Amino acid sequence: MPKLSPVGFDSVANRYLFVQDVGSLDQLNADLDLGSRYFVCLVAADTTQVPAAERLALARRLCAAGCVYLLAWGPGCEALHDAADEVLAREFEDGGKVHRITTWHAGEPLSEALWSALWAAWPADAFFDECNALLVLCVGAPHWADPCRKALQDVRRFSQSVLGYPEDRQWPAPLADAQEATAESRSAFGAHVGLVPLEEDVLHLLLAGDDAVLVVLRQQLAQASVWFRSCSGVGIFCDFDVPASAPRVEHPRDFVFGDVHADVPGLELGLDFVLLVRDGALAMLEGFAFDEPWPESLEGLSLRYHDAGGRRGLPWRGA
Repeated sequence: MPKLSPVGFDSVANRYLFVQDVGSLDQLNADLDLGSRYFVCLVAADTTQVPAAERLALARRLCAAGCVYLLAWGPGCEALHDAADEVLAREFEDGGKVHRITTWHAGEPLSEALWSALWAAWPADAFFDECNALLVLCVGAPHWADPCRKALQDVRRFSQSVLGYPEDRQWPAPLADAQEATAESRSAFGAHVGLVPLEEDVLHLLLAGDDAVLVVLRQQLAQASVWFRSCSGVGIFCDFDVPASAPRVEHPRDFVFGDVHADVPGLELGLDFVLLVRDGALAMLEGFAFDEPWPESLEGLSLRYHDAGGRRGLPWRGA
């Protein structure tokens, strides 16, 4: 099968973005070529009248092609998700070491499922470095494919339209009201990068220490700027622009880490934060709640490391 041409590129996730419109589930070939060993796939389809065998066959073809994170949307999407889970369970039983991830998105607009595929679909660590593509597979519905193509041509504008605020809006009000950053974190990073207090405090903890990788990331942050923020309702996202003149992490080049937790009054499980590094440079800070909405107020928030003794879980130390 010839290689598909991307309709866009996501510089934060370092993924080429594809849309394929097929008439039926059996029209997707297992030799799908996206130029990436692994990929994220959003399947937009009405599978309510599709036999179980066809749903299983699609899941097998996607897995064979390299799908490591499957999002199912449309009527019958839960059944498609279950079929994919059945395939993956058999794969695991046959010796697979890492679970691929599947989700379904019943009862929400296609735009929200696409937003999740772009900003919330992060594969397991074993697949992360070689997952450089997102495929939106629209089955039997060209009227779904066209708006997806338009959205992926400008993911920043699309995200703003889904989140419902204009380009110049900053964090929603509760974030701006977060506790004041410590003097230490302010002096370490400086106000010129455009960080709000919560970001400064989190990054101060994430990047603390004399590890060589952390030293380089702190040097990057001193020269970086914030070019985009968003809030999904359960999480926040802050994208960085790091100038070419700033030093880069040589190894590893792509990774995610996060060992900072926030205890928030009224939030049962609190908040966690992760930092995404792509091609050796800071890409995005993400904060998220666990099965709860982002809190209305951050008053009384306190930050700490996951490990009470302060031992850092830095993934590259084992790389």
